[in-house]
Amino acid sequence: MTKKTDLRIIRTRKMIRDAFLELILEKGYESITIQHIANHAMINRATFYLHYTDKHNLLAKISEETLQELSDTVQLSLNQERQVNVSKLQNTIVNVCQHIQKNALFYRAMLGQHGVPNFYFRIQQVMKEKLQRAILEFRIPEEELSIPKEIYIQFTSSAFVGMIVWWLDQNMIFSPEHMASLLSKVITMGPVRALGFTPIQQ
Repeated sequence: MTKKTDLRIIRTRKMIRDAFLELILEKGYESITIQHIANHAMINRATFYLHYTDKHNLLAKISEETLQELSDTVQLSLNQERQVNVSKLQNTIVNVCQHIQKNALFYRAMLGQHGVPNFYFRIQQVMKEKLQRAILEFRIPEEELSIPKEIYIQFTSSAFVGMIVWWLDQNMIFSPEHMASLLSKVITMGPVRALGFTPIQQ
């Protein structure tokens, strides 16, 4: 296969994928037909079928590739003293936000008003698996944890994905670096202290 052919295939697939995602934003996934995609991408149906078997195959391919890329950006670890390196954590969040920014059309389509059901939970699952792995890496006994690890994993993954959705809804008003700075503060300090309050016991 020649380089010229490779570039043609890449361009065609990008046209199909962009058209598909734009149509999800406009119509919703369930309403889209192959003809809609072909018309929007300015190709014929036969060209579509050269690359994908149907819209479900197209969705699966885009989702798998993008979520794998997301997973690859999340690098979490503790050191032997069970300390979190805030600088490394912030860099990881920068990488995640840059990934979201680069694939903003995809995430807006998947997570928007007309998005694909349950996709939110697929992103959350990526985060949960990474957190689970970081905690299990050092085999910390359950009795040494302040709270059950399931509570921490569920809360942190839900909050993080929720903030990504908010960031997209706000047209990414903060840079990836600024978002990473804010989110790392909330993660390491907790919501109450990050806001500037001091928790007290009465």
